[in-house]
Amino acid sequence: MKSLFLLFILFACGFSSATAVADTFDPKTNILTMGSITVGNQKYLNVAVKLDQFTVLDAGSSAPLVSGVSETCGEENFTIDKYNVIQVGMSLQQVSQILGCQFDDRYGLEPVVFSKTELPIVNYVWVVGASATNLGSMLIVHFVESDLTVSGWNDNFKTIHRNVRLD
Repeated sequence: MKSLFLLFILFACGFSSATAVADTFDPKTNILTMGSITVGNQKYLNVAVKLDQFTVLDAGSSAPLVSGVSETCGEENFTIDKYNVIQVGMSLQQVSQILGCQFDDRYGLEPVVFSKTELPIVNYVWVVGASATNLGSMLIVHFVESDLTVSGWNDNFKTIHRNVRLD
């Protein structure tokens, strides 16, 4: 009953969402899961709502998903929680799943061989850009070229840069 009341409040009063994780809707169970919502001056975290009947009132822009991963990244994809989950040995697909978006092949670098590893290392780059200013954010992760797993050749196997020039 409490979730039904919360759902009524959300739609009657309106709500804003500020999420650190991707909001998801499971069509099999009709459950909408949100990282956080704000109702009035109260913030609720990790909210799950079962929608028995609903009408979509509005939808903003969208980006196609590939296996549940968006083709483009937004700032919501570059959170400290997601960054901290990326670990040595993960596959390229696992990193994309964690971030919720695909890497940007326009910024990929050629493989480089480091004397410490003697393995070719290739960098994959995820980008969020503001087209008007060409300033944005990028996450660079080092992968072993042969199997595309996150390389542990040094402690800096991932870096995030904010407000960088992207042209």
